Amino acid sequence: MQITSLECMKKEKISYFVLFGYRLASRGIAARLKGVDQSSCVMYCSQNINAKGEAVPCYSANYEPVQEKCYLYGKRSRSDRHTAHLAIDSNYIFADKFCVETKKDCSAETPYIVYPFKQMHKKIITSYPGMNSVVACVAACIDSKKCKAVTYKIGLCILHGASPATDSGLLVDGSEQTMVIENGCQLTASTLPALLSNMLGENSILSFFYFFFRILECLCIVDSRNPSYCEKN
Repeated sequence: MQITSLECMKKEKISYFVLFGYRLASRGIAARLKGVDQSSCVMYCSQNINAKGEAVPCYSANYEPVQEKCYLYGKRSRSDRHTAHLAIDSNYIFADKFCVETKKDCSAETPYIVYPFKQMHKKIITSYPGMNSVVACVAACIDSKKCKAVTYKIGLCILHGASPATDSGLLVDGSEQTMVIENGCQLTASTLPALLSNMLGENSILSFFYFFFRILECLCIVDSRNPSYCEKN
């Protein structure tokens, strides 16, 4: 995934690419936290602090739901400027922090679920040849009213009007360079149960229900009554 700065600019929102069944393959752990839920793990990474409140630069996190273990990683965990080396591990969830600026108001810490090595061929809205930023691709989707997911590889961004969250059959095998990313701003309470059941084991579902419904609650209130709710709570 793409490297981002530790602090987002004023008009940008901290967000996360989320990969189920993967972990960052690195020994460069900046902080270890035990007995925390997924929402707290993300919060520590967003605020760049450890359990003691000490400053710990965080670019990404591994979370182990069953044991409630959170591992924060700094810039030194990356082998180069643009990539993070991931290992397949069904016990983990990997969250990669990024900053995004959009016209549409989307909650901070919104998760954007990634399906690595997959692509979609149906429900194409438009495409952007020459786009070399996965964050820019996601931003284009967020600002498109009908976009629910993107297919991305370096040099190509495709917006889709359908989501694997509601139809997993839309996903087809891609290459090592392709990925499909959900539009986190489009996720709803009706699509989450099926999505989580497909991607998580039973022991992990309850932990992530809290995380995702907390995000949905924020989105609902941001869209209606209290724009600063997510920043206060």
